Amino acid sequence: MEILRKHNFEFYIFDFTLQEIRSVLNNYQHFYSRTLSDFRDNTLYNKLKSEGLTPFDIREIVGKLESLLLDKDINIYPTEKELIKEDKELDYSIIGRYKDNDIAAYNHDLWAIEYIKELRNKRVTKLEKAKALFLTCDLNLVKYNFCAGGHRDDGTLNEVISTFTLSNILWFKDPGVNNDLPLNSAISIHANSLFLDNEFWNDFYNKLEQMKE
Repeated sequence: MEILRKHNFEFYIFDFTLQEIRSVLNNYQHFYSRTLSDFRDNTLYNKLKSEGLTPFDIREIVGKLESLLLDKDINIYPTEKELIKEDKELDYSIIGRYKDNDIAAYNHDLWAIEYIKELRNKRVTKLEKAKALFLTCDLNLVKYNFCAGGHRDDGTLNEVISTFTLSNILWFKDPGVNNDLPLNSAISIHANSLFLDNEFWNDFYNKLEQMKE
């Protein structure tokens, strides 16, 4: 977030994303009695269990979510959308090929894309021209948006971009923010989904040369 703030990004969370976060956290109480080995490594419930958090702790966190976000200068973007039922305004025909989720998760992802489209108001080809981005760690959603959203075909920028990719891109524009970014991390930029111009890649090459010296 340090890199993003330096580039004057404003942070928002959709109200339906907050709704989904509450639902996932509240569901922890149904799994709390399991042992740590029952959870896959690096999953949320594995992390909560290993930190020794109880359902009571989670209820306290859920109750403070909005204030915790505001303390981080993350504002809530109001939509008043409900996620629990199929929505006639959404097209579910393709997303299941990329992600195996329930209807609430599909609704969340599809509405996120639709709202970013609305905020942008037009398709763009460069990161600098995008008024809004939906950041995620879900690379399957990034792939769905890139392929099914037509961006691969017309050379436009995804509505959905991974946090890892965006942070790397911004680091290369201003590496002074964090000089500890490892080279193997930097090289794994998902270039094909960002359509950056030649000037960027020339800078990219020059910085790699400097890092080798």
